[in-house]
Amino acid sequence: MMVSVPKLDYRERTIKKNKYYLASSSIEETVVSPKGETVIDLQDKEEDKLKKKNAAILNSRIFCLLSATIILSFIIFFFYLSTEQGFFNVRLMAEKKTPHEKEVRVIENQSSEDEAKIARQNNINWEEEPTEEMVKQLPLDVRIGQLLMVKVSDVEQTNELVQVLRSGLVGGVLVNRSFTHQNKAIQSFTNWLQSNALTDRAIPLFIASDDEGGRYINYPNLQTEWPNLMGIGAVNDEKEAFNYGEAYGRELRALGFNLVFSPVLDVNSNPDNPIIGVRSLGSRPEEVSRLGVSVFKGFEAAGMIAVGKHFPGHGDTSEDSHVQLPVVKHGYDRLEEFEFPPFMSAIREGIPALMTAHVAVPAVDSSNNPATLSRVLLQEVLRKRFGFEGVIVSDSLNMEALKDIKFKEEGESGDSATGDNKLLGIFKAAFKAGVDVVLETGTNYVSDISHLFRVHRYLMREVEVQAIDEDQINQSVLRVLRLKYRFGLYGRYPVPESALSVLRCERHSNMSQRFAEKSINILRNDHGLLPLSLPTLPPPQPTLQAADDAARSTVSSPAPLPPVSILIITPGEEVSLFGNVFSKSTIHHNINLTHIPISHEVSQQEMDKVMARVNEHHHDYVLLFFHHYNHLPCCFTPLIYPAQVELGTQIYNKIKDKVIVISVENPYDLFKYPPFPTHLIAYNSRPVTLRAIVSVLMGKITANTHLPIDLERKTL
Repeated sequence: MMVSVPKLDYRERTIKKNKYYLASSSIEETVVSPKGETVIDLQDKEEDKLKKKNAAILNSRIFCLLSATIILSFIIFFFYLSTEQGFFNVRLMAEKKTPHEKEVRVIENQSSEDEAKIARQNNINWEEEPTEEMVKQLPLDVRIGQLLMVKVSDVEQTNELVQVLRSGLVGGVLVNRSFTHQNKAIQSFTNWLQSNALTDRAIPLFIASDDEGGRYINYPNLQTEWPNLMGIGAVNDEKEAFNYGEAYGRELRALGFNLVFSPVLDVNSNPDNPIIGVRSLGSRPEEVSRLGVSVFKGFEAAGMIAVGKHFPGHGDTSEDSHVQLPVVKHGYDRLEEFEFPPFMSAIREGIPALMTAHVAVPAVDSSNNPATLSRVLLQEVLRKRFGFEGVIVSDSLNMEALKDIKFKEEGESGDSATGDNKLLGIFKAAFKAGVDVVLETGTNYVSDISHLFRVHRYLMREVEVQAIDEDQINQSVLRVLRLKYRFGLYGRYPVPESALSVLRCERHSNMSQRFAEKSINILRNDHGLLPLSLPTLPPPQPTLQAADDAARSTVSSPAPLPPVSILIITPGEEVSLFGNVFSKSTIHHNINLTHIPISHEVSQQEMDKVMARVNEHHHDYVLLFFHHYNHLPCCFTPLIYPAQVELGTQIYNKIKDKVIVISVENPYDLFKYPPFPTHLIAYNSRPVTLRAIVSVLMGKITANTHLPIDLERKTL
């Protein structure tokens, strides 16, 4: 009998597909499986299977999605790890063992306090002098960090800088100079720097200041007006040189510094030197040696680490190493006679550190490598021949003198490296040459902190592949740690606010005035114009009154002498202050004073104004200032302004016998001018020096006759 089968829905078709049989009765149609299951049972069972199948599909899709997410996360993580910053972030969370580490610190589930404690226990015990074994226990990244010094912007407390300090990425910082910040801000910043460096690593920082006195005081609104070193050379007194270093050092230490890039030990024997000049103590090796030792001993007495510079000597060059590579062209005998003696004297007296110069010395190293990259000069001469055992610090590796050095990085096809690769090559070459601490000042002389990650990682890799000798790295680290131990840097911070009272204290102000007065030189006084002959105004006489109040009479004063006419000509804002200083000092004298301030460049309008005054008026004295200096960033030594020379020549041709020339900050400018018969020399333009000039002009003090430089190029 045929059975009518209704149209099957999805579940029924599925049953049919699975070869179930259909049956029917007269009462109702029923589907029965071979096992006697009804349609309802089969439908429920198939529904369960479908649910399970759908769940399996969903689970499979979720698994695939999670797997893809995990894979993508690993890709992102390894990409992040490949970057310098990511590398050091990860290293901050967990110490990573390198093939060169013999001990690994495992720090897990520790509080920050415990972590710092463990770090201290595993780094340096500052109660005893660091040893080679202590150095070898330090992780390689920390060892390399101790050999890097960077320049940081003052009072810039960034999170990035915190990371650098706490990770041990650097062992020292050079704080940028400032003309605006107050003493508390500077001290607070240096305390902050040291606090962060000591948090996890327990190794104190070198906190350096590039102070040289005069124009090169980093914080002129805070510090005493110290003279530059050529002013100390003019004083020519070892005791005063020591006092200078000790007082200067006390102020730097109060601000939180512990290292100073001074004294300059270059013998400035070349008047055309565009970079040293008045930064030097003078042009005679014996005086530079003797006074240089006294200055560094003074710094040391104040607890400051003195870094003599710039070995092997930058004094007889005609180029500026900030701009190009200078070459010292003398033979070895001349070097031993002029350039080397100040460094040798300082080494004999125990100077703790020396800075290299970016100058080539072909007579010593025929490769023409600058001293910073010359193993011959640093190892054969400085270490072995001179016996220097202190720390060698490079001058900034960002200076243009190194831009033409040729390097070939691994993996390149013989082309010279450029950009960052070239800078990395310079870092490597400096270490291979024997530099202990490399200084990077970065673009615009403030280091790019983010770039340090790449430098640090590069140097680690070079040590690991033995391109840089690890034993040499360890010796450099040992010198650095012993120097920090010797000067007690670990227990010195924080510097108390009370220490700031030494800044511009009465003792230091009096000392600065004394230095200034002793440093003024009279080069010529052929016509006896000095001291100035100025009539004194008689004091006012009292009015006498008659007893009967009826008659009054006044006692007349003697007739004053005719007034003396004085014309003052000052280039630039700094020297223009002289007009006020002179006016106040001569308030009791009968003078007619005219002051014409002009610019350094001297415009044609200014020149016409001055010459009109000279031609149309009678003057008993003309005080003509020459002030030549390079006020561009990173340049130190005065340059010559042609218009000032032209003005001086015109005045000389008109009234030379009445002119008193005062050269400020560049004693060598006299080679550019006619031979004025009356000529003074001052070595900086600070107010304390301007007051000393007035005292010499007025005859209140006797001018110094000792010139710190030889002026033999011109008949005087």
